[in-house]
Amino acid sequence: MLIGFTTNPEDSIGPPRCRRFTLGDGMILIVAFALWLALARSGLVMLFDAARKIPIARLLTWEDWQVYLFGTPAWGAAFLTFGNALLLGSFTFLHPAFVILRLRRPRPPLRALIRQPGFAGCAAPMVVLLALMVISPVIYFGNIGLWAGVLATPLTWILLTVTRSWAPEPGWIDRLGWNIAILWVISAMLFLLVPVTVPM
Repeated sequence: MLIGFTTNPEDSIGPPRCRRFTLGDGMILIVAFALWLALARSGLVMLFDAARKIPIARLLTWEDWQVYLFGTPAWGAAFLTFGNALLLGSFTFLHPAFVILRLRRPRPPLRALIRQPGFAGCAAPMVVLLALMVISPVIYFGNIGLWAGVLATPLTWILLTVTRSWAPEPGWIDRLGWNIAILWVISAMLFLLVPVTVPM
């Protein structure tokens, strides 16, 4: 028995197909991206201001660029501000927007949704971080909580692969979930691993 759904209720043969992109989907995405960009605006302004002051003539090697970008207070503050905006905006706006899109009808049953890497990759960090937020007044996690949210996505994908439950849906919705999940992982990893200097 194939798990999925078709746009034609009478058609029960063939792979699961994605529903069409609608005006409602577009409105949800526009609102989510607008809020995300509004949150990231201050970081972008700081990055552009810092970029205009780069002494390009004095930065001759890659090592010079590394020292300047990661050791200059203005760049450190800009990176942290923009990184915070990426993380907060992704978790606050993009992830919920995708979950709303994925749960709109017509949609597959829940047992099929949790096997789709796009939905699973976005839902896993939301579940982990929301659970940690609930218990954070009792236990302080610090960066450990963020690491748990970051690792939730790749670990979920590994689990789907190992258990042979990996069942991506051909279409725009699952690919959108992929992109949002990958954006979340990359931005969070950069935020956690890249050393920067902030002004005192």
